[in-house]
Amino acid sequence: METTNFPNPFALLWRQFKIEWRLYLRDRAAMFWTFAFPLLMLFGFGVIFRSGGPPALTLVRIAPAHETARDQAFVKALQEGRLKVVTLDAKQAEERWKKGEDDGRKIESVGDGYRLHLNSYLIAQGQVVALAASQAFLVAQARVRGAAGAGADSDGGRKPGDTRIRRTTPRSSCRVWSG
Repeated sequence: METTNFPNPFALLWRQFKIEWRLYLRDRAAMFWTFAFPLLMLFGFGVIFRSGGPPALTLVRIAPAHETARDQAFVKALQEGRLKVVTLDAKQAEERWKKGEDDGRKIESVGDGYRLHLNSYLIAQGQVVALAASQAFLVAQARVRGAAGAGADSDGGRKPGDTRIRRTTPRSSCRVWSG
């Protein structure tokens, strides 16, 4: 029986690649559209869209009767969440609400929690504000307590009297209460 020696498939593949690459290098238009044009597009779009993200949404905060550490932590967490917080007294906030100057977003302190009022024709912005406020409230609660898991018990860290958040969809509002 006679043995046949087949050529190495990787050597054949490498030889084919070199031949195709030489042919490709001859076509300067193909080289431009393959390598230079995508880089130009990346640079161009980078220059156009380099704003650093969307503008901060404004949230009108009704000033509580007395400012607590929890209120300060909540405002700090809201600002870290890219929300511009404007603190006004109840009368000024109500005037802005009626005039529509605040785009229909205001938050007020209620008991042991907060109430977020949304009256926006842009429902997507309202949802973004509601989610950011909910997250900021949880961050503030963790900061006030010292750590998120401090004093955890058998039910996953929840103790009687912990503050909970409930979002209701009919009026696109976020209600926070304790109990």
